[in-house]
Amino acid sequence: MRIISWNINQRSGYYNRNVEIPNLVIAELTRQNADVIVLNEYKHCKSFEDILCGMGYFILTDKNPLGNEILIAVKKNCLNCIRSEIVYPQNKGDNWPNFLHVEAQLYGISVTIIGIRIRRDDFVSQFKKIKEHLNTIDKNKNVICVGDFNAWSSRIKNKYGLPDGYYILTPTVDEKAPIELKSCFIDNDTKEMIYKQYKWSFVHENGDRSPLDHIIYKGFHEPIIDYSWKFRELQPSIYKNENGNDVYNQYPPYPDHAILSAIVELPIANQ
Repeated sequence: MRIISWNINQRSGYYNRNVEIPNLVIAELTRQNADVIVLNEYKHCKSFEDILCGMGYFILTDKNPLGNEILIAVKKNCLNCIRSEIVYPQNKGDNWPNFLHVEAQLYGISVTIIGIRIRRDDFVSQFKKIKEHLNTIDKNKNVICVGDFNAWSSRIKNKYGLPDGYYILTPTVDEKAPIELKSCFIDNDTKEMIYKQYKWSFVHENGDRSPLDHIIYKGFHEPIIDYSWKFRELQPSIYKNENGNDVYNQYPPYPDHAILSAIVELPIANQ
């Protein structure tokens, strides 16, 4: 099974609540042809959802009227049944991340799919909530929790922790890989650039490159994962500045995160 997660940068429709999702997004999703699509920083767009349905997907969203939403789309040809089990309301002042939990039967296998985006406020409470929720899921369930966590996986493991039996993955590169492929940040004390073996899915305004998009899983063999920025090739002028240099941190409605893809080996269904 192939699953992709993508922050498509609609930012709650803040800049224009009537804006259509760019054709670039539709073209890239067509090219990806994934079994499962998880979109975060999504804002309801009927025409877009109609296109996904026409591409053979079953659609579920959390329909959050106050901000960013999660969309989960599952290819109908791999779907036995699906139901939205848990959607937490995004009330002002609450400490839940953007969140959608879906129960599905894919190729005869029961799979829990959770789409998530951790907001850039009150990290401790949001990670506590998602950890508590993962702990409530039956220990025999196969779980995929994927999205934009707005934190490095090392911070998630070391500071917030994961429930027993859960693992987190982030794309990496070989230690000898060129530095442009590696995530990096400026050391506050030495002001030097520090490079890590993680690939990167987001570029900050100061030039730091961070791996913010991850997959947390349970019940599966380790997935094969990667980041991709190839969608920029569909409209290269959008991702260039006036000097012709590459731009990644783009304004809405154009995506500003890499696509996280994962190939997940499903357990053998009971006969």
